Amino acid sequence: VIKKEFNYIQELEIDHTKHFDINIEKANELNVISNNDEKVKIEVLSNIEIDKSFKLKFDDLYNRLDIDIKNKIDDITINMYIPEKYIDEIELNSKSRILNINNIDLKKLEYDGTLKYLNVSKSKGVIVLNASKCDVEAKYDKFDGTLEVNTINSVTRVEIPSNTKYKTILKGIKNEFVNAKGDDNAENIIELNGANSKLIINEI
Repeated sequence: VIKKEFNYIQELEIDHTKHFDINIEKANELNVISNNDEKVKIEVLSNIEIDKSFKLKFDDLYNRLDIDIKNKIDDITINMYIPEKYIDEIELNSKSRILNINNIDLKKLEYDGTLKYLNVSKSKGVIVLNASKCDVEAKYDKFDGTLEVNTINSVTRVEIPSNTKYKTILKGIKNEFVNAKGDDNAENIIELNGANSKLIINEI
């Protein structure tokens, strides 16, 4: 359980499936978590007082929900609780250190920006990582779905359970897989796009 001195919570009730477009200026840690409610809940935690420079805005359109968070604080954790039954796709744009995806059956989550660590737990589906010019370490407790990595001049390390069956797809310019044990008949996919990048697969 994360305990911080200051916290802020904002909720929005929804009643049908939506495309989530989330823009977060910056954060130390982002947690995307499913819930069984009919409310989107954003919880912000920090050891630094959350001042007037912080702003959170919901723009609720019929088939899309835009969430915009302005933030100048480095030491901040943002928990995003999203009703799983109402998730279509998620677009997430941020400059963050850690992204945790927990307990979600994803149609597709696409992340744009900078990132250092990606942790995927009790989740499946398609994750697209667009993180040019930054090295990323991704860790799965179970690999079930697709990971598409789009990078430039970067190294991505992906840790998956041993004996996981996956197919590799290599695109782009001067890219390479390291330690890959791809199976062309597997349903799971690890794909590398971009330019001059490496994707290292470690089976644990």
